Amino acid sequence: MRGLSMTSDTDFSGHQLEIFFCFSIFFILAIWVYYDTDKYLTGGWRHFYWIATLLTGPIGLVFYLYKRRDMEF
Repeated sequence: MRGLSMTSDTDFSGHQLEIFFCFSIFFILAIWVYYDTDKYLTGGWRHFYWIATLLTGPIGLVFYLYKRRDMEF
């Protein structure tokens, strides 16, 4: 039961804004990737990259930009 009592003492005050800011940046990046993939991809891959960017943030964006340079406009 020690773990249950420790969770009630956990205080996340002050971190809500940072978490909201990070998720909003991830969301903005995912929207940009969604519209940018219209020029390069069609079908399921287009959705894969914006969802990956939404879930992983800058990691998904870097992966998309690396793959994008191999694609033709």
